[in-house]
Amino acid sequence: MYSRIVSVIFYMFFTCVIFNPRVNGFTIYFYLFVPFLDPKFLRFLTATVRSWSGPLIVAVAVSLLGSPSVAMRVVSIAICIGYLMYTMGARICYLHHWMAINVAFAIVQFAMYYVDRGLAAQLGPTLLAQTIWGQYATRTYSNYYEIFYFARASGFSREAGFFSSLLVASLIAHLLTEKLNKKLVAMYCVGLFICFSKSSLILFIFLALFPLRHKLRLVHPLLIFTAFMVVVGLVGVYLGSHTFYGSTTFAHRLNGYPFMLDEKFEDLLRGVTADDVRARYMYMPSFRLVETEIASGVPFAGLPASIAEMGLFSALLLFGVVAFTANDGFVMLLLLLLTSTVSITTVTSFVPIAYLIMYWPKFAAYRAKRTWFMQERFALTPLDSFDFRRTKRFRFAGAPWKRKVLVVTGPAQRSGKTFVAANLAGINAAGGKRVLLIDGDLRRGRIAFLFALSGSAGLAQVLEGKADADRVIRSVGTSGVFDVIPAGELHVDPMQLLSNGRLPRMLQQLALHYDLIIIDTPAVFSVDDACLIAPLGGSTVLVAQPGARSRDELEEAVKQLDGTGANIVGVVFNAMPSPSAERPRAQSGGYTARHRRPSIPF
Repeated sequence: MYSRIVSVIFYMFFTCVIFNPRVNGFTIYFYLFVPFLDPKFLRFLTATVRSWSGPLIVAVAVSLLGSPSVAMRVVSIAICIGYLMYTMGARICYLHHWMAINVAFAIVQFAMYYVDRGLAAQLGPTLLAQTIWGQYATRTYSNYYEIFYFARASGFSREAGFFSSLLVASLIAHLLTEKLNKKLVAMYCVGLFICFSKSSLILFIFLALFPLRHKLRLVHPLLIFTAFMVVVGLVGVYLGSHTFYGSTTFAHRLNGYPFMLDEKFEDLLRGVTADDVRARYMYMPSFRLVETEIASGVPFAGLPASIAEMGLFSALLLFGVVAFTANDGFVMLLLLLLTSTVSITTVTSFVPIAYLIMYWPKFAAYRAKRTWFMQERFALTPLDSFDFRRTKRFRFAGAPWKRKVLVVTGPAQRSGKTFVAANLAGINAAGGKRVLLIDGDLRRGRIAFLFALSGSAGLAQVLEGKADADRVIRSVGTSGVFDVIPAGELHVDPMQLLSNGRLPRMLQQLALHYDLIIIDTPAVFSVDDACLIAPLGGSTVLVAQPGARSRDELEEAVKQLDGTGANIVGVVFNAMPSPSAERPRAQSGGYTARHRRPSIPF
């Protein structure tokens, strides 16, 4: 719960920029400090330090060559990226929740513009920020400029253009990192309609590029970076020769490219400030179009903004770091598009989201490497092969939803049942099925540890009625992505939870959305939990280690499960060697497994 509270606070300041004050000409972004209130985030940074420390150190070092301010912003962006990844991986991300709040407030602003423009002005970002912070209010622009006869609202952002960029970046992040939510997409479309600006066009460019994403992924990010700079630079030079046709917007975003060809060489190498531009280059006609931007200290946007601030050499080095750390050409292009109206080192919200999009494939691959699948098939031995004396035989599951539920258990502990359950989930997911793996061991659940899942909510909290099932589902996997419900915060009385009637109702609801639900339960001989869960499944598989005692243990386990009405379909012999056994093997916790020749694919 504490981590969720911290996340809610972070995303409030992250999406509602006017809630952050401005002191001595600098905006104090609270969302740069809030993440460090969560100890789990610090552990996340420690666990992943080898993945991000090297590139970050290089990026900071090359930034220091040109501008200490840029180096500080690089660190700030890295903090945001890390926390965004942490919260998304832990399923405590409230980005879309706060964006919905922003859109709802923007709708109120939009409506008030046509009802009472005085009230609309009071609800605008300028007066709202001044109401909150007084003289320390951050820089805002309360404009309701009409485009296509409709006013533009800004929510809790600085102005409509920034709000539009934040909406576009958040929507693209959702489309590329999460399962499609049509209601969420509709919400973003409404928001983009009432804050439409030139940055909204990036969404249409994204939709045009999306069918080409596989081809673009094959192109090296550095080549994409270079091609983008050349193409946009040529457009800028052409428009600059016509004084941008009097357009302030295009002059601010593209004037930096022709300026690099006209400025003094020493200024190109060293960099220039807004004061330098005002003192030495105001004779250029295009700068007269952006006098307001120059007065506010931001004469350029896009890549030229970084070159002007850092100098050519340092900026090119930073560009190289960004390009070589990008996952592929497609996400590199998205970063360049999303940051084309500002600078790639701007700390404002939509820029870290753009970096999240660029680095997400690598983060997803990193999470996948932490999983531990080894086998592609398992040998299932039918129970009839043992000739046990059984009073109850094979039966079909009654309710249709039960046929989707597979219970995995074993006679004794350390049989490798969790290993088998996780592998079965991965195998079926790789085959195209929608799979859910549930950790039914509420005493010593291991699945959260095996998949490096953070957060305390899980099955126990669902059965207690403290959380909905869809709020505790996590996505993991390697060859095929599947969902997981961890055990959650361990309970003092699991038997009471498992017998309160909520579990079958939950399974019946989840079966509507999955092709296969696998439940990993405690060992039969340890506690009675497996005997409570097994009757809820259409099939039950026992996992055992081959040995002299296996037959007796299996017979006793079958006897107990038969008494509960469980449908036992067979046994998987998980021939796991000791840790000192020969390689190859995969190990996690106390379980190890070795490849062996399969007989029947499961």
